[in-house]
Amino acid sequence: MSAISPASNTPHHAWVDRLQLRRFSRTMLFDIMVLLACILPGIILSQQPLQEPWNAFRLARAQLSINQGAVADYTTSAGAYRAEHLGSDLIHTALINATDWPLDALVVLPIGALLLALAYYGIAIMLSPSRRWAAGITLFCSWYYPGIYSQFGTQTYVWVYSLLLGFLILFFQWLNHPKRSYELILTAIFLATFLHYHTTPLWMIGLMTIGVAGSKWAQRTTGSTYRYSWLLPLSWLAWDITFESVLRNGWQQLQAVNANTIGQSFLSKVFGPLLQRTPAGLDPFEIAPVNPPLATWSTLICLLILTVPVGWWMIAQLKTAWKTQDLQTLVATPQRIFVWAIIGIAIAHTSMYLLYGALSLRVIPVLFPLLMPIIWSDAPWKSWSMGVLVLLVGSAMVGFFSFAPTIQPDMTAAQTGRASQLLATKSTMLSDANLYGSFALQRAIDNQTVNLAWIDAPTYRAMVEGQPLPAAIDAIAIAKTTKPLITTQWQSFAAWLLSNPMIERHPSMNQVYASSVLSVLQPTDHGLPLPIPSDPPAKPFSWFIPAMRLLGAILGLFLLPGLAIFWVAQRKQIFGADLDIRIILACTIALSVLNLTVMGYVVHLSGMGINGMVVLTLIVPLASLMVLRLRGQRFTIAPRWWRYGISIVIVLGCWLGFATHGVRAQATLMPALEVFATQATTGSLTIEVANNTDTPTTATVVIETPEGMVVMTTKQVLPAHQVTAVPWMIPTTAAYQPAIIRVMADQHPTLTLWFARIPSGQ
Repeated sequence: MSAISPASNTPHHAWVDRLQLRRFSRTMLFDIMVLLACILPGIILSQQPLQEPWNAFRLARAQLSINQGAVADYTTSAGAYRAEHLGSDLIHTALINATDWPLDALVVLPIGALLLALAYYGIAIMLSPSRRWAAGITLFCSWYYPGIYSQFGTQTYVWVYSLLLGFLILFFQWLNHPKRSYELILTAIFLATFLHYHTTPLWMIGLMTIGVAGSKWAQRTTGSTYRYSWLLPLSWLAWDITFESVLRNGWQQLQAVNANTIGQSFLSKVFGPLLQRTPAGLDPFEIAPVNPPLATWSTLICLLILTVPVGWWMIAQLKTAWKTQDLQTLVATPQRIFVWAIIGIAIAHTSMYLLYGALSLRVIPVLFPLLMPIIWSDAPWKSWSMGVLVLLVGSAMVGFFSFAPTIQPDMTAAQTGRASQLLATKSTMLSDANLYGSFALQRAIDNQTVNLAWIDAPTYRAMVEGQPLPAAIDAIAIAKTTKPLITTQWQSFAAWLLSNPMIERHPSMNQVYASSVLSVLQPTDHGLPLPIPSDPPAKPFSWFIPAMRLLGAILGLFLLPGLAIFWVAQRKQIFGADLDIRIILACTIALSVLNLTVMGYVVHLSGMGINGMVVLTLIVPLASLMVLRLRGQRFTIAPRWWRYGISIVIVLGCWLGFATHGVRAQATLMPALEVFATQATTGSLTIEVANNTDTPTTATVVIETPEGMVVMTTKQVLPAHQVTAVPWMIPTTAAYQPAIIRVMADQHPTLTLWFARIPSGQ
């Protein structure tokens, strides 16, 4: 009997039987401990905060979409508008509307840590011989630090991997019990995944291609009457080629493969970290970030534990087929077809990225853990399986805890203070991807945009050596951190802070903003920024209302719609009977993301107000349930599954508390003191000093020449949470000359603005 099914004949008092209650309690406690351990890394990373820059770009577009009432189609060098891949933008739009949280809080909100833990636990239960195996697989996938950076929050990978895991559950069910209904749902999930990202749909095409080929091959001996068709994978491939350019670009890359680029990528990502050396041949100021030795070696151990058994299994299967002269043994069971399908897409994915000169082993940590229960069941050393599983999980945890202390937090949008408001609309700023993401979030709130000029070696050298910069650059934002700068094509550069004194004194740049964490410079031929409006009064911080809105968003967007769809599908027994509730929950998450994506595109393409997407997301599944109920269909939850439901409620409550308190507290942090220069009238400028603390303080403003001659000195009282304006009439002798403005306040470090040439206005 299905976990969620029509009314059960089980007596209502059976679930409180003492023996049953004791067993249920042990199982429930085990599930709670496993899931709490799985969400912990995401909570830690969200507290840092560690934000993924492309996620911030999409959230900025989502905020612009809300402001405009339709998906914003603006394009910058940081993130192009792709009509075929707007899924994440639509989900971000729904999250902003549902939670009403600050944007920089949503960037690091650990939704992925929760949803992917539940999804992995469900599919691992389906493939594993025991709950311990399932727990180990889920723990590894949650703690493997190279992967969770892009999976713990609200990044695109969260949604596509949720869809992928649901796809794999249905794909495995289809291999064992083929039905047309499975193929229809698999197609719907494929299309939804395509609307989010370009790589994962190719995985699905590969899975289905190998699945059809293997099943048709095995059908010669099984005598199955089911008609496997090539129409499904071929139609998916045709769809992808028609609307996506990845395969076409891949063919062009194949014609211009550079072996040196591939070799350099391999050295920098494999041997470099292992030997703790920076590879030779990098551009000036370019670096290859090196993780702690313990973290690097633990990652290598994890990859070996995952790949060596798979390699052994492949050799053993091929050897057996060679000896027996029966190649059909390779696909003798659905489990073997499933394994070959995942191995096939792993090889294809790695090969595809090599065409771009990059080394990507992403499929191995994402999907190879799911193969372990199947592969190890045939291994001669299967008695060691539990010990190896413990070693795998332990290595992942050791790697995380050795890497975590080295994480340098990213600058949130709140920490940039008022700097973004000084930039003119659509101006181009030179910065790294993370800092630009925070600026984009701040500007999106005011329905404005800024463009990004990517860092490269020539521009970096020009900044340090005082050479002329590209004319397209309107501002330079420098984060005062030692974190490497992120740029395109998987490159990283040394932090600007290492050369900050030389950069801030560039002969053709004026520093117009400074705080303890950030500097903003602009060319000397640009006029100073205009005065910015004063901030509205700060809202009192409340914990309860944001938490309840977040809870409603999780239930209304990612759980209840999928549960309703599953209930409707079970009326026709589409998913089959006796599915574990954990498997059902994994399917529920995938179906919810599918529903949210489809409803988002319906709203987008129909021209309806995009802000009504949340309501539409709930209306369709719930209306379907009401129709079935009016037709006399009863829906109940089998009593034996209450234990896992209670576990989920407890875990969700703990996750909700940590996520709400920690993330929102991070989002409210602003620099204690800011100083920036504005120009409202000709022949004068205004020094604006913002005190963002709760305590008034006194500051001394000194203007002097580079030789140390004082031009002006004044003392000002800085009220709490206010901006104090200090006007300066520029003397004739100082106009168009260099100057230094220092702001010295009690209990605060001195802030300095360097002017290569003081503009006197238009």
